[in-house]
Amino acid sequence: MKRKSKKILALLLSVTMIGGIVTSCSNNKYKDLGNEYVHGVDLDMSFDNPSRDRFLASDEDTYYFLGLDGNRFLTAIDKNTGKYSVLCNKPNCLHHKETDYNKRLECNAFLESMIPNIFYFNDKIYFVGQTIKPKDYNTPNFSVYEVNTDGSGYKEIISFKEFPYAKIIHRGYLYVSFTDYMQDPDSYTEEKKKDLKYGVYRYDLSNLSKEREVIFEEKGKYGEVSYLTAIGEKIYMNNNNEEEENTMVYDIKKEKIYEREEDYRYTVRQDDRLLNLKYQDTTIKVTDFNDNIIDEIPIEKTGVLYCNDEIIAIDNINEYSKQRNNGDKEAKKIVTFYDKEGNKIQEVNINNDIWPVLGINENYLFFYSDDLENRTMGDLCVLDLSKLGTEEFKPEVYVKDEKTQLQ
Repeated sequence: MKRKSKKILALLLSVTMIGGIVTSCSNNKYKDLGNEYVHGVDLDMSFDNPSRDRFLASDEDTYYFLGLDGNRFLTAIDKNTGKYSVLCNKPNCLHHKETDYNKRLECNAFLESMIPNIFYFNDKIYFVGQTIKPKDYNTPNFSVYEVNTDGSGYKEIISFKEFPYAKIIHRGYLYVSFTDYMQDPDSYTEEKKKDLKYGVYRYDLSNLSKEREVIFEEKGKYGEVSYLTAIGEKIYMNNNNEEEENTMVYDIKKEKIYEREEDYRYTVRQDDRLLNLKYQDTTIKVTDFNDNIIDEIPIEKTGVLYCNDEIIAIDNINEYSKQRNNGDKEAKKIVTFYDKEGNKIQEVNINNDIWPVLGINENYLFFYSDDLENRTMGDLCVLDLSKLGTEEFKPEVYVKDEKTQLQ
């Protein structure tokens, strides 16, 4: 995709997009929170990853985990004891051990989807994914489900006709990107393109009867918003179409949208600053919340950027993929760890193959492992950050595959 000039893009924005933004969020009670992180209200970036899919969420005491296979059971993991159980409060429910598929569907923890996404917001768990109705297996639909943290109150709250591409929950709203462009670009004539569109839309979780709002929309182009994230008052949208690649930003407080000056592939929050990394770049740009550069951190290898408040982690998935595609059977999936000043601490082979790192918090880096001699594919694995800098800093199984292990 070619990048258009800033002047032309600015003209298009002023004519076609800004006028399309619905400025009806004046009743948003989270509007004045500023850029401070509020747990349970803000998007939890601990479990952000470039795949657009979230397998983990958490509240103060519990992790909520979706397994890797298609028939997933939402699992609650106690942070203090490490014990885990299926998040279903129905008496006599067999959960994953149920052999009757229709009865499985009645389990409050059963979430069948090829696009798993879970979020914790306002003391509830939200699941966004694809569901197949029992009597119509050939007609998948896409839905949002809500469940209480004790496994009760499971219900569908939103149903989509379109495929929900990227999705996040932040400060009272579900943001979702949709696109009409699901075929090969060459199959669309100029005339056919005129009637198609893609964009980002949001749903008010406190008022689901309210019509969804248009946050960003493009018409007449083959494209998509491939990735969404949210930090404080900003919603970041990676915009890709046949003419440009850029990052659009929606300012929640000002109710305005603009193009970000730099098109960073990854932007993560580290305490009171932002870490930004471009694709195939080896310099992390440190900015404030207004994108002013305040520091630069050199790194040895480019890759996917993760962090907690004290540690920076780089997953070399880009280099690894190239090596594998070139037939290098000795290629290793390496995560390199730095302190917040950019001093290298350690690097570790996580035996991860194609799966993205699932996230990092103050205690662990989470991932799936392909080390099938020592664990199964669906096991949730971690690197225990309390061991960082020692010989014991190695992959460990945190939760065994729920299909065979949960009781």
